[in-house]
Formats: sequence, structure tokens, C-alpha cells
Amino acid sequence: MPALGWAVAAILMLQMAMAEPSPGTLHRKAGVFSDLSNQELKAVHSFLWSKKELRLQPSRTTTMAKNTVFLIEMLLPKKYHVLRFLDKGESHPVREARAVIFFGDQEHPNVTEFAVGPLPGPCYMRALSPRPGHQFSWASRPISTAEYALLYHTLQEATKPLHQFFLNTTGFSFQDCHDRCLTFTDVAPRGVASGQRRSWLIIQRYVEGYFLHPTGLELLVDHGSTDARHWAVEQVWYNGKFYGSPEELAQKYADGEVDVVVLEDPLPGGKGHESTEEPPLFSSHKPRGDFPSPIHVSSPRLVQPHGPRFRLEGNAVLYGGWSFAFRLRSSSGLQVL
Repeated sequence: MPALGWAVAAILMLQMAMAEPSPGTLHRKAGVFSDLSNQELKAVHSFLWSKKELRLQPSRTTTMAKNTVFLIEMLLPKKYHVLRFLDKGESHPVREARAVIFFGDQEHPNVTEFAVGPLPGPCYMRALSPRPGHQFSWASRPISTAEYALLYHTLQEATKPLHQFFLNTTGFSFQDCHDRCLTFTDVAPRGVASGQRRSWLIIQRYVEGYFLHPTGLELLVDHGSTDARHWAVEQVWYNGKFYGSPEELAQKYADGEVDVVVLEDPLPGGKGHESTEEPPLFSSHKPRGDFPSPIHVSSPRLVQPHGPRFRLEGNAVLYGGWSFAFRLRSSSGLQVL
């Protein structure tokens, strides 16, 4: 009986060894999950721009009334086709890209997803239906670089009445500010009801680590229209109190009815002064003060004395008896597959 047990164990070990896939096989199988290459991204982008009916414009064009490509990434094949490829050795699923287009130059602006393929030489595109309960909303789309630029311009115009207020309380401004400008950070969610696009903008001084330099002023801006000329400041919050508009805050400040907080100048030496030895800002990554032991040495490092214990084959990782595939999506980050 013991001999029989050893024989069975030996047979099982041989079967496992024979069944263990080679690195080349793992690399080929993991390729079904691999991200788009530079060439594939360029091919999809060129194909979309060749479709004149889409009326695409560059994403950095400073208007919301435009059709623009927001995102291009790999579209995972159906699970059924992937399993038949991985488990039964059938043909590789058709490789496609997922393209997200913002259609702002329409009567009813919308966000639409398309499947583009086959890669690497796309020749077709088809609209993708949203999952049940996941209808794409134009109002809840991510903010683009162009929209941030338009928001900044809106703030510049809307806060002109507050120019002196800003100078007196912060030393910074939105007008002719050079190296003493104000900036903002936006906050989500953008509204309290479906279809709204209203954001609170936190006003900050634009220095290193600006997110640690709030001014105490926040503005609620309605930027739902595709015409930025219709964007407007709906409410102002300063030092714990609400105001109906920048003009109201400016008038009450002039009348001495605002409890102001005058901020210390964050720049070394203050405005108009220069120092040869300027201490770093508290919001920077540079250490401040004197230390009993020297810190101007190389930082700690993670070292692998005998080299990496894993091997990378394309988007397949092999470590000991483990192997897995990965992808890095622009929309959701790292995925282990």
C-alpha cells in the first residue's frame, strides 16, 4: 500500500509538471488583457478623426460646445470569449478599443462610448449601450483641461469687485498678479440634484503646496451650460458667512461689515523683498530648521541584493509558482487579472 501511495503521488506530480504552462504561453495568454500600445492608440485616434460625421475638435479648444475624444483604452472582450481562449485554446478574441467622446456641439449634449476595432488596423466603430442603471450623464462628466481654463477665466471676471479685498487680506489676486496669483480647487459632488453642474471652488494662494494655503473664501459656480458666457457665481462663503454675490461681499467689506482675517505672507521676505537665504515654505517638501544630525544625504532605498525575484513577460508577472496578468486603466487604475 505505501508503494502504491508513492506511485500515485509521483504520477500526480508528473501531471502537474506537464500541465504547468511555459512562460511563452503565459505571455501569450496574458496578452488578451494587455493595454493598448502607442501604435494602437494612434491608430484609433486617427480613425476617429477620419470620421467627419463626428465633427471632432482638439480637446484643448477652450469651449464646451465641441465634440472631443476624452478617453481611449482597451475594451475587454466578453468573458465567454476570453474563457474559451484561455481554457480551450480557441482563437484570440477580437482586440478592440473603448473610446469615450464628449458630444457638446449638439442640441442635447451627451457622453457616448464606442467600440473601435479590430486592432491594430481599425475599420469600424459601434456605439456601446450603457449597463442598466448606469446611464451616462453629460452633467456628471469629468472636468477637462479646457473647462478648468474657462473656470479660471470666469473667476477672474466675477471677482474683479474683490480685487482690493484680496490684496488686503491675502496679498494675492486674480488680476495682474504675476508671481502672486490666486488659484482654486474644485469640490465634488457638483450639485444636489440630477442634471446639475454646480461646483464649490476653494480659493487658494498659488504657491508650492497651494492646497495648504486657503484664503477662507469659497464660491459656488454654475457651469452647466455649454456656453461659458452663461456661467455665474451663485453664492459666496467667507469666514463662516454666506453672501449672495462677489459684489455684496465687496460692498460689505468696504462698509466695514465683514469680519476679515488678514493672512501672513507665505513668501520669504514678503512682497518686494529678496533674501539670499530664503527658508522654504512650510507647505514644501524641503525640511526646515536645524537638526542635531545631518540630513543632506541620500534618501533610503529599496534594494534587491540578488536582483528581482519575479520576472516580467509583457503584462504577465511570474513569481515562484504564481503568475498573473495586469493592466493599468486610465479610468480606474491598476487591475490584476
